[in-house]
Amino acid sequence: MNVYYIVAGPLILFSFLSLGLKHKNNLGVGFLVFLSLVILNYVRGPVGSDYLPYDAIISGVGRMGPDSYAYLESGFRHVTYFLKCIFDDNVHVFGVYGTFILLCIYIGISRLKINVVISLVLYFLLFYINYLFNGLRQGIAMGLFILALRDILYDNKKGVFSIGLAAYSFHFSGIFVIVSYFFSKLDIKVVFYILIGSLLMSVVGLSSILFQIFSAAGMVSKVEMYQKLSEPTSFVQYIMRLILLAMVVYCYLESRSVTMMEPLVKVYLLGTILFFLFVDQNVFATRINMFFRVAEIAVFSSYVSLSKTPPINKIIMLVAVLFIYTSQFNVMINLEDNLFKFNHLFGGKL
Repeated sequence: MNVYYIVAGPLILFSFLSLGLKHKNNLGVGFLVFLSLVILNYVRGPVGSDYLPYDAIISGVGRMGPDSYAYLESGFRHVTYFLKCIFDDNVHVFGVYGTFILLCIYIGISRLKINVVISLVLYFLLFYINYLFNGLRQGIAMGLFILALRDILYDNKKGVFSIGLAAYSFHFSGIFVIVSYFFSKLDIKVVFYILIGSLLMSVVGLSSILFQIFSAAGMVSKVEMYQKLSEPTSFVQYIMRLILLAMVVYCYLESRSVTMMEPLVKVYLLGTILFFLFVDQNVFATRINMFFRVAEIAVFSSYVSLSKTPPINKIIMLVAVLFIYTSQFNVMINLEDNLFKFNHLFGGKL
C-alpha cells in the first residue's frame, strides 16, 4: 500500500479529533504528528525531481568547500558544508534540513496559539512533498516564514528582520518575510484595491510588463531560469486560486474580532497579488505564490481555533479545505518522481 496514504489517513482523522482538544493537549498531539513527519522524511530515498541534484550539490559542497556553487545562496552553502563536516552520509543532511523545516512550522504555529495538528496536516498534504522533498532551499525559507509570522503580526521588527535575513540566506524568496511585514501595515481596503487591480492586469495581459521590470531590478539569473521553465497559466489554476481566495476572505470576514486575522490575511493576499501580477510567467508566479500560500495553514487553523462562528461552520470549512488539499495531494503522490522510496539505511537502493 502507498506509504503516503498510510500516513495521510490517520493524520486527517487526527485533524478532526483535534477540534475538541484544549491547546496544551493539541500541542502534544501536534508533536506526535511532527515526529511522524520527521521520521517519514528521514527514511525516504531519492523521492522528488530535485533529490538527485541536491544530493550532488551537498556532496560537492562537502568536497570543495562553502565557496563552491557560488550561484546558490551563501547561508545554504555554509550550513551544508558544516553539516557535511559532521555527517558523511547525505541522508543525514537531508534529515536535518527536513527536521528544521518541520520544527519551524511546529514552533511558528505554536507561537500563534492555534490548532497545531490541523496546520501540520495541511502542510503535509500540500507543501511537504514539493517543498521538503523537492524545493529544499525555498522550503527552508517558507519554514522560517511561518516561524516569523508572530513577529510580523505583532510588530516585532527585530524578529522579522533577523528571521527574514536568515531566510534570504537560504533562498531569494526569503526576502518576502521582510516585505510581508511592511505590507501588513497597509489598510485592508487598500490591499483589496491592489488585489482587484492585479487581477484586472492579469486579465488584460499587462502582467508581462511588470515581469520585465522585475527582471531589470537585479534578479536576472532567476528570471531567465524561470522564463525557460514557464508555461501558460491554465484555467484550472486560475479557478483554484479564486476558490481559495474566496475561502480565505470568508474566514477573514467571520473572524474580524480575532486581532491577528487581518494582518495575517493581508500577508496571504500579497502572495495572490504577486501571482496575478506575474501570471504570464507561470512557474515564477507559482513559486512566489506558494511561498505565501503556506500561510493558509495559519489562516484556516486560526478560523477553526479562534473564530466565534458555530462549530458546524468550522467543520464544513475544514472538510472543504481537506477536500481541496487531498485532491492536490493525490495528484502529487502519483507523479513518477514522487513515488515513495526508502533510502539505503532502511532497505532502499543506493
